[in-house]
Amino acid sequence: MRRLVSIATIFAIVPLSLASCSSDKPEESVTLKIAGVYQETFLQSIGYEYMQRHPNVEFEFLPEIPYTDDAGNDIERLFSEEQPDIFVTGANYYAEAVKTGRLASIDPYLRKSKSPGIVPFIDRHLRTYAKDGSLYGYPTAFESSALLYNKTLFDEYHIDYPVNNMTWDNVLKIAGAFPRTDKRDKPILGLLTGTGGDDVGAYLFYRVDDAGMSNNLAIVNPGKNKATVDSQSWLETWKLFLEAYHNGTLGPTALEVSEANEWIDGVAFDDKFRPFLAGNAAMAFADTSLLPYLIGSKKSTGVNWGMVSPPGQYQIHLQIPSIYTINAGSAKKNAAWQLLEFIAGNESTIHQAEHDNRTFGVELKANIKPIEDIFDVDLSPFYISEAANRGIYSSGNDNYLRAYYTNGPLEMNKVLDGDQTIEEALGSLQAAVDAALKSDGSQ
Repeated sequence: MRRLVSIATIFAIVPLSLASCSSDKPEESVTLKIAGVYQETFLQSIGYEYMQRHPNVEFEFLPEIPYTDDAGNDIERLFSEEQPDIFVTGANYYAEAVKTGRLASIDPYLRKSKSPGIVPFIDRHLRTYAKDGSLYGYPTAFESSALLYNKTLFDEYHIDYPVNNMTWDNVLKIAGAFPRTDKRDKPILGLLTGTGGDDVGAYLFYRVDDAGMSNNLAIVNPGKNKATVDSQSWLETWKLFLEAYHNGTLGPTALEVSEANEWIDGVAFDDKFRPFLAGNAAMAFADTSLLPYLIGSKKSTGVNWGMVSPPGQYQIHLQIPSIYTINAGSAKKNAAWQLLEFIAGNESTIHQAEHDNRTFGVELKANIKPIEDIFDVDLSPFYISEAANRGIYSSGNDNYLRAYYTNGPLEMNKVLDGDQTIEEALGSLQAAVDAALKSDGSQ
């Protein structure tokens, strides 16, 4: 069902607080057709504020179309049947939308705009989707990860703080330098990596895969359509994490710290974060969803924390949930850009953050500087590393990826059980991925 929302619709419930923005000369009325947003969420965080400043603008929210496995066809159908002025989508559909040629480049608008730019690594990442290197959309926010550390524990045991861009080898060595218990016999985790579970092979395989992605280790050679998982680089990565498991530095059972599994200030934190927030973990990998609790933990739990970029050369946890794009065939491209420019502005960024009512929320704003200024925190560890070629949010529909993620944990468990060597495990995994490539007709 379509719904038209104008300033008249909300006048009675939303006070016009920005009288100084009004003009003696009425602007021409314009209706922007938007596809891909939840109406109320958009209105509360962006739309109402924008219509207060631009009473001539109305929004028409287009109904969601049924999506299929053919993203390109879905987008073509949306643009042909509904003709949106603005299309909001995630990174995977953005890539397909760029290929259709339906989107207008926003570079000409950015060159003339006074609005702050996008976090550079997000800008560069989105440009990789276009053959001409242009930017075809504005991302409102992003998610990524950082390595957190407990300064108190590092100081107590006279261990140097972590730094940006460390190798996995160095991080694991630092984690192994901490004792298993403190002077009061309370458990200490050198590195909190995830909640794990009973399947140790799966736990270790996914840690190995994370490390591989962070160094852009490939699963296949696209030029030769052949698996590359039995390479020397993958072999060294498997050895590194298996050694860390055998010496007690890593492992899902190590995360079952009863003293840490308690509520802090009545807030039930995600299990994987409780040990760090309770002061029982020296380091932890955390995504942006932990930021509200980190700010709180400084005041309420006494955790004196710092953060650096995650180990490896590349960021593997990048996710861009909402990218605002403009229909190249729209007659209202300038009006559409004005909305995007507003979203990118400092005032709107602050308003959206305040509306989230979660300090930062799950996402960081693409215009991040005003957020850093308001909360007096350096968030650069979340965005100083370039995005990996393959990350945890990358599309996993290919047969070879299914073969890789299905067989990897099984092969790791065989190594743990002593049934095969690491080299044999990688050889079997190589064969499974090659077979999947062949079944796809890639070989």
